[in-house]
Amino acid sequence: MDLGEKGGLLIADSVRLSFGVDYFLKKVSNLAPMKRLFVVDHVAAFPYGHNISCMNVFASSFGRHFSETIKLGPTCMPEIAGETDDIHKVLNYPYNGIIEAKYFNGFFRNKKRSIKISFLIRKVTKNFYSKWVKTFDKDLMLRQTKRNWQKVLKKYNIDSSDTLFFPSTDYYGARALLEICNELDKAERPKMHFRFIGVMENAAYGRIQGCTPILNNIKKLIEEGASITISAETPIYCSYLQKLTHLNIIYLAYPLEGQLEPLNWDIDNFKIALPGQGRRDKGYFRFYDIAKFLNRDSKARKFKMLLQGMKLSDPCFNKPYNRILAEIKSLELLPAQLGINALNDIYKKSDILLQPYCTGTYAYRGSAVYQEGIAFGRLFVCSKNTGISNLVQRYGNGLLADTDEDFAKSIIELSKLSKQEVEKKVYNARALYEADFEEGKKLILEGILNG
Repeated sequence: MDLGEKGGLLIADSVRLSFGVDYFLKKVSNLAPMKRLFVVDHVAAFPYGHNISCMNVFASSFGRHFSETIKLGPTCMPEIAGETDDIHKVLNYPYNGIIEAKYFNGFFRNKKRSIKISFLIRKVTKNFYSKWVKTFDKDLMLRQTKRNWQKVLKKYNIDSSDTLFFPSTDYYGARALLEICNELDKAERPKMHFRFIGVMENAAYGRIQGCTPILNNIKKLIEEGASITISAETPIYCSYLQKLTHLNIIYLAYPLEGQLEPLNWDIDNFKIALPGQGRRDKGYFRFYDIAKFLNRDSKARKFKMLLQGMKLSDPCFNKPYNRILAEIKSLELLPAQLGINALNDIYKKSDILLQPYCTGTYAYRGSAVYQEGIAFGRLFVCSKNTGISNLVQRYGNGLLADTDEDFAKSIIELSKLSKQEVEKKVYNARALYEADFEEGKKLILEGILNG
């Protein structure tokens, strides 16, 4: 269990790295700004989750190097004051048979036309449509997304001087755009950046090869001279994609906002939290046993636990399990869906964050919870052999665990650190994380400038 005893070295390394990055970014700022940046997300269709905020933070961070920044989201995006006001709702939402968007609008603007394919997919089962795609090798959703992209490219008069940036690459949005660009003359192709996070780039009806068609299209276009850069949200995912493609994959972390929050670290009232909507693959059903071992082994220390519940509509929801959780006196069970302010309160109150995530789902993936936790300055205990454990080892801000008993022991071990030791660890972790982001940003801007 390596706590990352690198203190001063981490800070020294990050300072040296930041100096080179700052020099480059200042140099870029002194040049004439690049034309237009389009930040694209077909999946930003929900009032919860991180797609909308992800669009906003990447637009803010990268947009300062362009003459204009335009954010493109789906037509079904909900209105959220202060977050979606300046997002152009022009993209189709291709995933209604996978994750149903509740806030649909615009599908019946022309009642004389046939019902849109998105609405049909919502009515039929995903399995039926997937079998249809497999049998006939004709994905109507891909066709619809291509038609939508053609309209968007024409509407904004997008050309080779523009950059289309996907902060969270999705299968249909990316593949449809790449196939259209393959048909365009080189002078008409926009510059493109795809950031892979291990989620929606694999979300296709009837296909088992995941993001392979996207990667194949990217390779083909790059060989033909297209200006495309690729990144991934964890170093281990970078390595995986690099082996698949033999292309340069940049590690691009998530831009952090705000300052480190003051650390509580009250030895008589430690707060342990598992933020994020309760799901099986996020260890929701492991929490009771972790709490049981923690209460057994903690002796004099008192721990309070914060856990977000599971949606009633989740296929895995289990009422008897929820009743068992309610018996834990030290546990506060929170609603499954929380607004940003309520979620931030969890981070502020907590001392240690748990991520007992499934290694199958999160083998290469990072986590918004990890990104937010490192921004607030909190320690972690997370599952081994995940993209997140790769980050914890890199930044030295927590411990890795395997069994539920291991999680409890790791929590107790972290709680024995002094407040000063913890403050040093979280400060160093954030400094190196931010330096990594700036380095990734520099490499991407270099790629766009030289493309």
